[in-house]
Amino acid sequence: MQATKHAALNARVPVALKRVLDVTAARQGISKQDAVVQAIELWLRMNQPKDRRRRLPVPVIRTGRPGTLDLTNKKIDEILFG
Repeated sequence: MQATKHAALNARVPVALKRVLDVTAARQGISKQDAVVQAIELWLRMNQPKDRRRRLPVPVIRTGRPGTLDLTNKKIDEILFG
């Protein structure tokens, strides 16, 4: 198994927040580093851009005999744009 590389990250946080981090990490039995990494991962997951792709409706061209419509680009433009 390949070891994960780490980078240093320094942040200034309010003293009260640091105390809560210290106590909560100790209660959970994890290091402060692991708690911070988990918090960052969660924040990143929650702030992922939403998938904005959506299906656009396909224009339906009605015909009396399906599969027999002879369309050219000019006819398609006339149907779509009038």
